[in-house]
Amino acid sequence: MTKHQRRWSRHHVSLLAVAALAFSGCAVTNGSAVPSSRGSVTPTQYVAPSSQCTPNSNFISQSMTGTITGCFRVPAHEGNSLVVSLQSYLDNTATPSNVTTTTRAASSPDSLTISLVNATTRPGQRVIVKGAYAAGSTVTRSSYANLCWDGCQSGLVEQAVPLHWTSPQTFTATLVVPATAWLEVHNAHVSVHPLVSGRYRVSIQCVQATSGCALRPGDASAGLDLKAPTPPRCTAGLSCASLRLSTHHAASGDQVMVSGWAPLQSIIGQPFGVNLSIAPSTSDHYAALSSSESSKGGGLNVVLAPTIFSVTPDRTWASLGHLPYVASTWAGPSAIAPVPGSSEVAWCASTGPTLVNGAVSTPVSTKGVASTLRGSGLSLLPGAAATPRCASILEDPLHRSSIFVGFDAAVGGSIPPVYLAGLYSTDAGATWQWVPTPSGLSKQDFSGFAAIGAQVVAIFFDANQGGGYGANWPLGSTHGVIDTEATVNGGVNWTASTLRCPSYGPCTEFGPFLMGNCAMNGSNQALMSGAPDRATGAFDRWQNSSWVSTVNNCYAQQLVTTSAHGLLLVDSSSQYELLQSTDSGRSWSNRGVPTPPGQTFPLSYGDLLTFTPTGDLLAVANSASRTRQTLFLLRPRSTTWCRVPHVLDGPQGTWSVDSIRVDASELLWIQTRTSISANPPSQLRALPLSEIKC
Repeated sequence: MTKHQRRWSRHHVSLLAVAALAFSGCAVTNGSAVPSSRGSVTPTQYVAPSSQCTPNSNFISQSMTGTITGCFRVPAHEGNSLVVSLQSYLDNTATPSNVTTTTRAASSPDSLTISLVNATTRPGQRVIVKGAYAAGSTVTRSSYANLCWDGCQSGLVEQAVPLHWTSPQTFTATLVVPATAWLEVHNAHVSVHPLVSGRYRVSIQCVQATSGCALRPGDASAGLDLKAPTPPRCTAGLSCASLRLSTHHAASGDQVMVSGWAPLQSIIGQPFGVNLSIAPSTSDHYAALSSSESSKGGGLNVVLAPTIFSVTPDRTWASLGHLPYVASTWAGPSAIAPVPGSSEVAWCASTGPTLVNGAVSTPVSTKGVASTLRGSGLSLLPGAAATPRCASILEDPLHRSSIFVGFDAAVGGSIPPVYLAGLYSTDAGATWQWVPTPSGLSKQDFSGFAAIGAQVVAIFFDANQGGGYGANWPLGSTHGVIDTEATVNGGVNWTASTLRCPSYGPCTEFGPFLMGNCAMNGSNQALMSGAPDRATGAFDRWQNSSWVSTVNNCYAQQLVTTSAHGLLLVDSSSQYELLQSTDSGRSWSNRGVPTPPGQTFPLSYGDLLTFTPTGDLLAVANSASRTRQTLFLLRPRSTTWCRVPHVLDGPQGTWSVDSIRVDASELLWIQTRTSISANPPSQLRALPLSEIKC
């Protein structure tokens, strides 16, 4: 793999507010490539996002004392009244007993007993647990086990506690005593156990890791006396949960800070505590209900401290009027690339890279691609040797014989993961060469081409991640490094470079991407903002956008420049499908868009949303059966979409739209015929924007 793949007491208090709700929730010389000298160029650095509140998820944490902090973004399309509450899912498969003496579980293959160094303890202290197997026992020395406070199924469980073996049959471990009240389940009834003095059971579980060991009672238990002060919560007449919001009314997309307190649910290093639930409310009053069985079975959904929240009206699409259009960029690899200042379009056809100019279509030869990859560690995908699969393409607008292509590639001929092989040709495909690789990086770090002014830039990204291929790693969560190589003469020479501002509008751009699996867990890509160096105009430091730190680029989000400081972010995969910034991307506001007929936001995978130079919104939406796609048009100041007939034609269920782009005057898209072959037939289609009418 590469670096990219990487309790029992008789004192109980009923819950003050327990309700059943669904879960909800973030140099080329003589034709051969020569790596350029890095010189004094400093690789571009990422800065982590400042907010943990993301467009599609909420953030909440609970400390060992039960204190809650977090934030959420007000959801869109959920109505005008919401219930914000704290939620837990509790197991209901076992009932604890009163036994607090040392014992051995009946299912244990060998005799295990535990003893406690401390006879008594206080809240928050650490207790040393000693374990011993009987002489002659055959023991596999595990590294971790679970420690339970007041019952392994009903109390608090600290998972993966390190075991320190002092002999082949003996070990020690450390339990953290709870510092506040906790939730318990007894006979399908949820209650809160206050932090009161008494004798409690400490158990150990999964010392010998076997299937289902965490679902059984402890392998051994011992009693412990807790000396606690008078509890400040969860006794008669005292509150047992609280939820405070920074505001009780805000518009969709606004950030709301959360604080409060709730009983502990479990302990896993830190409490694996309550979740934040946000759900539509059907009334102005929300009554406390009893806990109810979860649809998952064997458990209970529990909601604490429900609070009514009002959603104030959004500024809508219709209220924006006619927005100007300066330019667009898209997230992810681009299979369609209109050539600036020309009627020519470069695109990734099923037969390979192709240039189209009006009715003339010119294929770009890929005969030398496989041999160029040989010995590099990357190879073409299985079955693609005859027709290398082009994933991204760029034609140099000033040097028309220079073509820059990212080909789908694999390591060792096996996928996933899929990488991009960054190649270029200075002679319209007759020969192919590798883009120079920056020092310290590899060909696998290549992350696409970009045209920035008179330059074509090859972007490389070292994420320094260990999360593994396909993980939803956010660019910017670590200080990832971006290196670039740039050419101003069509690839004849390359020089070390840094990312620069666009030649128009604000300094906000999509960052580098790594190829992902769009059929499974997507492929995240950063949205970056920054300020240029005053002397050179170059960046040596970028940071994630204040709200949208990443996007799932499988949906080809569109970043539209509307003025010197104005931006739109069009994202069909988000409930906030249209965001607007008037301060160069430092802040964003949601703009309410009506849903296309028969659809909901976010749109389904394969559905598309695009802003055009004429100021319109276009939506490509699948039918319910996903056998036909329809083009919808939303004019400026309009409150409803209209269907555009006779555009996405072809026999029903035969063609699908894979990509959609706009240039100054046309709508462009790729249609692919349904096929089980590795390279199904595809077509590039174009329609003048002036002809898009309902």
